[in-house]
Amino acid sequence: MCHSFRAMVAQARRRDGLYFAALLPKDHITRAFGAARARWQGWVYTPAVTVLVFLSQCFSRDHSCRKAVARLMARRLTQGLSPCSAQTGAYCTARAELPEEALHALARETGAQIEDESPATWLWHGRKARVVDGSTITLPNTEENQASYPQPKTQKPGCGFPIARIRVIFSLSVGTVIETAIGKYQGKQTGENSLFRTLYDALDEGDVILADR
Repeated sequence: MCHSFRAMVAQARRRDGLYFAALLPKDHITRAFGAARARWQGWVYTPAVTVLVFLSQCFSRDHSCRKAVARLMARRLTQGLSPCSAQTGAYCTARAELPEEALHALARETGAQIEDESPATWLWHGRKARVVDGSTITLPNTEENQASYPQPKTQKPGCGFPIARIRVIFSLSVGTVIETAIGKYQGKQTGENSLFRTLYDALDEGDVILADR
């Protein structure tokens, strides 16, 4: 299965279009954004378009905004629409406006739906198996990020990047994200176990948890 998955990823990366457009329905994205989608009224870069272009940018071998916008231009032409501007400014602005809460909801709802639609034979002895894991990520060095996720004290101010701790619950049967949490890297109640406790509501009675030490 690992070989098959890697082959599928490699095949998808060789495609130039918006690969996820056929996998992630626009109404799912719109529903996750809720009232926040009103900010994009009249834009070429609606929430759905912005998310799909962003996913294609992350997934491609060339992570440039220029290539991402070019893929959108090509898709619009194939749909009989007028091409958007080749400039990346509008896309970058729309991407920066994506609400974190909406993206969180989209990942959670999509992951749960895929698991619910999977065959019951994929369960482990009839139970949902959950893989829990954590890591750390570096964030853009902005004042807002420094306030929420300060850089390590071992680094001189202005000479490092904010670090956040993340904790994720995956579905073992289908590999999708069920729930996530993000918190500070250091300080009281910031360890992986403490962060995991904030995700208990995502678990059901009878679930099996798989985690490392």
